[in-house]
Amino acid sequence: MPGVVIIVLVLVLLGPVAVMMGGAAWSALVGGLVGDDADQRAEGQPV
Repeated sequence: MPGVVIIVLVLVLLGPVAVMMGGAAWSALVGGLVGDDADQRAEGQPV
């Protein structure tokens, strides 16, 4: 029974945190790549 409690706690507490941290890392990676591409495309154009 204690093993079940530990598994439930891990899934309920650590699972969502891991998903959110993974989403934050993915957003930072994609945002950086898209931002660099936008900067290159806008090079030399008036603001």
